[in-house]
Amino acid sequence: MMKKIYKLFISLFIFLFALLPIFAQGKREALIKYSKQFLGASYQRGALGPNSFDCSGFIYVSAQGVGMQLPRTSQAMYNFATSIPDSEREKGDLVFFKTTSSGNISHVGIYIGDNKFIHCASDGPETGVIISSLNSSYWKNHYAGSGRIFPQESENIAVTVNESNFNETKNDSPAPKPEKLAKKNYKKSSSSDFELDFGTSLNWSVLTAKDFMLNFRGFEVQANIRMKSLELQPGIGAMLRYDSKMEILQLPILFSLNFSDYLRAYAGPVISIGTPIIPGTDEEAKASIFPGIIGLSLQTPSWQAGKFRMALMQDIHYTVFNDTDNSALNPKKSIASGLLFSTGLRLMLPL
Repeated sequence: MMKKIYKLFISLFIFLFALLPIFAQGKREALIKYSKQFLGASYQRGALGPNSFDCSGFIYVSAQGVGMQLPRTSQAMYNFATSIPDSEREKGDLVFFKTTSSGNISHVGIYIGDNKFIHCASDGPETGVIISSLNSSYWKNHYAGSGRIFPQESENIAVTVNESNFNETKNDSPAPKPEKLAKKNYKKSSSSDFELDFGTSLNWSVLTAKDFMLNFRGFEVQANIRMKSLELQPGIGAMLRYDSKMEILQLPILFSLNFSDYLRAYAGPVISIGTPIIPGTDEEAKASIFPGIIGLSLQTPSWQAGKFRMALMQDIHYTVFNDTDNSALNPKKSIASGLLFSTGLRLMLPL
């Protein structure tokens, strides 16, 4: 029975892996939908909504609304994003502009398809959060490049639109005399490739070997590092867990896949100290090193706290325990021993 349970979790892990393209597509559409709710909001330097924004503040808040943490300024977003040629630009990618004599990136928008983008403009016939055309002479002359912040969906087919359907608008900084700017092929900053996170949580379960009841099972702390520049965002980490019911200390080593800021799947071996006691009994069990632990972690949208981002987390994980003779525990004892819920707080820090 234990092997069947473990296979079930493995199957769930593979199923989520297969759904990754759907998660990516959903995030792009969600970003555009979320940003469009602010259409008509006014421009205000330094503002972060909901009624006023500056250009980068609008992108920053829109990305946070779908669980993506971006840097705060246009130039920093330019450094963060992955450079892509115009032919590969897709809905949900960012478009960047140079509108000042400094030569730095000074404006950013979200590409929404058909050579249109949504952004927050500070000057021109229209200001605030509007939709403009990349074909308009002003934006065409000040365009600097496109960047990707979500995994690629498919190859993009460029579509042109009638320029007369859009008003030409200016950047949130006054522009110099328009001149043709060369498109820059830029490279992603290595400082944004990795993110470190720490979590602390209380553990609980709803089943003992004899009955259903809410049980406090101790606490755990976690540390993980993930590579955000890759599509699956692979990670590695460790957990230190004390189980007060089973009277053991455990150190799981976690290998993870992060499908988004909201969902993480992980598995790995477990090192145990002490002799496990099956909850609700006086019977001893035997901890397994491998197979060890497998689980899912859910996370709320984050909020900024200085250099850190913070979010609430809810994990569900199953750890394998055997009988003292290495045979499988019966299903009730196996679930009572191994199935835990962890509720706590996670801190995230870009490296």
